[in-house]
Amino acid sequence: MNRQLLEGLMRFRILAVLLLTFGLAGCMTYRYAGETYKTRAEAEAAQRARLEEGLNGVERRSQPVADFARVTIPDMPAVLTRGVLPGGTEQARNYVATMLYNDYSAIVEAIKKRNLFEHVEVVQTPTPDQLTSANGRINIYLYLSSDRKRASWYYLSDKTPNTPLNFDKGSEWRNRYKFFLDSIEALAASEK
Repeated sequence: MNRQLLEGLMRFRILAVLLLTFGLAGCMTYRYAGETYKTRAEAEAAQRARLEEGLNGVERRSQPVADFARVTIPDMPAVLTRGVLPGGTEQARNYVATMLYNDYSAIVEAIKKRNLFEHVEVVQTPTPDQLTSANGRINIYLYLSSDRKRASWYYLSDKTPNTPLNFDKGSEWRNRYKFFLDSIEALAASEK
């Protein structure tokens, strides 16, 4: 993940925890994408709408590029322990973890929707470590460092070493996944 994106994610995590931690007692507010919501349900609905907008911008290929890929994301407890900074209330940390998990799940849906692979196996792991072996398949995975300093998507196969995958965060929501998916497509096409 590029440095600017990583710094943005860290600022989001810190800001979200601070805002939720220092909210007025009994009057907690939730922030998402620069907006403040009175309830968690409202914030999560806003996120769903934004993620749906991003998924609506994904163009489906007529034919898959490769037969199979395994996409691995951290499970919810791993997102909570590796993706959210310590401190704040349990409620605040859970909110941030849920929002991150929803983002990661939407990325998996974008990969499926693009029709890059005939079959996509989705794995949730409690240990989102960096893979060192492809085991004869294409792997797309999210690595979360145990020190919470790094969150990066990677592509790994027997022919392609660990290759970082990035997003175009400057684009409109409808185009956010394009660069990421185009990178996966190019890497998978080079496997033949």
